Amino acid sequence: LTTDGCDLLATTASAFLFRFRPDDTGALQLVSKVLVTDRGLAIEGLSEMEYVTPKLWIIQRSTSSLWRVDPVTGDCEMRLDTRGLQASSWPNGIAYSPALGEAMLVVTGKEWPHMFRLLLSAEDLCGEA
Repeated sequence: LTTDGCDLLATTASAFLFRFRPDDTGALQLVSKVLVTDRGLAIEGLSEMEYVTPKLWIIQRSTSSLWRVDPVTGDCEMRLDTRGLQASSWPNGIAYSPALGEAMLVVTGKEWPHMFRLLLSAEDLCGEA
């Protein structure tokens, strides 16, 4: 679960990204359901995610893949492979904070003894301006 500042974005370990928005009473309403794909193939097992304006970074469960996704279209624009970070397991946590560095993602895994900072170019982190 993450937010783009207006809506809540959610996954259910499927290949879909759900967008919810509060109505006038504060109840969340489903606004959209988007299939996340890489070159036309659905990406199953969407897990933890982080919104980095204007893109979404999503961990694919039980893999070493981090995907940069367009949250409107569901298109995967970039894939990072984390296999070189930790010999066992896979990532299960992702975070972004400008206080850590404007082009830096932090990833961790359930069985990882450390967190890793991934320094990316601004274009890789957020896509083309």
